[in-house]
Amino acid sequence: MRPSIQILLVAIASLLVACGRTSPDSSGASASAIAFTAKDGSEVGLEPTSEESAYLNQSLQELKALDRTEPLSELPANPTLYHAKAMIAPATFVLDSGAHVQIDGISCTEKGLELLSKIWLSPGTFIAFKPTGTSSSQNTLAEVWIVESGSLDNRGSVQSSSPAGHNAIGTGACAAVDSPTNRYNERYKLFSKYVATIHPELVGKGR
Repeated sequence: MRPSIQILLVAIASLLVACGRTSPDSSGASASAIAFTAKDGSEVGLEPTSEESAYLNQSLQELKALDRTEPLSELPANPTLYHAKAMIAPATFVLDSGAHVQIDGISCTEKGLELLSKIWLSPGTFIAFKPTGTSSSQNTLAEVWIVESGSLDNRGSVQSSSPAGHNAIGTGACAAVDSPTNRYNERYKLFSKYVATIHPELVGKGR
């Protein structure tokens, strides 16, 4: 069975982040060929149709243009890493300590939270965050990064990370919601638009 177009959208999110962090000139990137990991752990190549390729490359170019004016933030130096034990609406991590950290600017569907929980609540996955608004004893609104244990060097320093909000939208699990404290409102809305065009049944129903 051919993988869902969602995989291609996730690839766009990942590719955009990678381009922004490896070279200031990412004009050579494209969505013409994508590799993903199957359930059995094997690497599978995916060639999108010509229509998908054109559509996804257009998406990538618009997102890259936005990246030049509104780039994704780098993970802060020497971040504290936390493990989460659950995810709840609207887009909130429940940490092992019981504290809540909400991804600013997105809202996830119930099925979306189930999907992200399978990906982000594993023992070797952690989050780091930077508060974006007023925090309470129960909840912190924040910009969140995902850090895998394999990205840590032998001193425990983080070598790579991924932006949780952007990638959550890319899976179709979540959609953008306006937030006065989210610096990525335009980016999130643009990316949500593309995902909603392809999978309208998945987006925006977790609000």
